[in-house]
Amino acid sequence: MDEEASTSLVAERTPWPTGLHTLEEQRKKKEEEEEEQEARRQLQEQETRRQLQEQGRQQESQELEGQQQQQQGGQEEGPLEPPPQSPPQPVPPAPQEP
Repeated sequence: MDEEASTSLVAERTPWPTGLHTLEEQRKKKEEEEEEQEARRQLQEQETRRQLQEQGRQQESQELEGQQQQQQGGQEEGPLEPPPQSPPQPVPPAPQEP
């Protein structure tokens, strides 16, 4: 029997070919970075939505306050529009004295 034939070929092989470890590590690192970027992007979108909602609430609040002030001012001072004018009435001429 040959000595070469009795040794297992699997025993001499490494589980990963040389250099494949670094490729696998690079791929995993890239995936992790992409996941982190996606998570940051989602957080930023949520923050932007929250800010827009807050701005909308502030605008609504300001509009309501303005409407309330107008209503209160209208009740105290009367209507803001000028009263309608009636058409001019003819003035009779004054009697002349001799």
